[in-house]
Amino acid sequence: IPLRGPINKKRLSCNEDGTRRVISHDINGFKNPNSIYEEKIRVFLIGDSFTEGECQYAGNDVAGFLRNEFGINSANYGIGGAGPLLSLAAFIEYGTNFKPDFVIYLYYEGNDMKDLKMSKETFLINYLDDFNQNLINRTDEVKEFLTGYENLAYEIFNKEVKEEYKKYDVNVDVEIKKSKKREKIEVIKDFFELQKLKTFFLTSSTYGHENAIDKKLFTRILRKFKSETAEWNGEFIVVYLPEWNRFNQKSFTHFFHKKKIESIIKSLNIPYIDMVQEFEKEEDPINFYPFGLFGHYTAEGYLLVAETIYKNITD
Repeated sequence: IPLRGPINKKRLSCNEDGTRRVISHDINGFKNPNSIYEEKIRVFLIGDSFTEGECQYAGNDVAGFLRNEFGINSANYGIGGAGPLLSLAAFIEYGTNFKPDFVIYLYYEGNDMKDLKMSKETFLINYLDDFNQNLINRTDEVKEFLTGYENLAYEIFNKEVKEEYKKYDVNVDVEIKKSKKREKIEVIKDFFELQKLKTFFLTSSTYGHENAIDKKLFTRILRKFKSETAEWNGEFIVVYLPEWNRFNQKSFTHFFHKKKIESIIKSLNIPYIDMVQEFEKEEDPINFYPFGLFGHYTAEGYLLVAETIYKNITD
């Protein structure tokens, strides 16, 4: 079962700042130029979409800035939607082959524990033992799997689009026809504003119970990262990434979550980088998010993460 794709192809990324970008994937299906494999990979980055640098070009994610601004050959093995277990899988399948100087896990406080809760019921839990699919040497099989998946996805997509279009006609077009001509634009605006509000409230509400910390499992995962990296005298580091709600809502929930995660990391004597402190040095940290709204970081936000990592690994 592949962890990421497509392989040596382009894909459409997200749009949070007014520009939808096309992203190129490398020989293993991750967001890197293939040129990184021509020399030793010094930094191997793992995590979710914030590691992957969603909604930004490859040069404007953390790995890209480390390569281009600071001269550190870095591999971006972030996977959108990944929690600690999927990040561990990417590390076992690929990172252990590269034996980088630094393995850096970017922990995102917004939903990494929620993702862990879901993924521990899947085959990913096997990576805590000696499980390995040898994906790095099975590229042809991975391509075949992804092609079949892509064809199936298009088939479902085409069917769903037809159904959703009918729903659009019923739910929106009828209301437009019933409304006065001068009110037509307001109906459309209301429809899309409702979708935005739903997204906002759903996003805000996932932080509490769903993001509860599984201390025992998280500790096992971090121990696995550390012990595997030590096999070639590499260094494992955890970077703590803040989410938008931290700066928007100013709640105690984030404070206690961060304290618990820090406690686990420090109890294992794992080097730790706190990006919350770095963001808070800025006058208004909310500006590290597109238009100050919920989403991924701006290029400036990713640059700050890269610069902080660079300082820590070169000091």
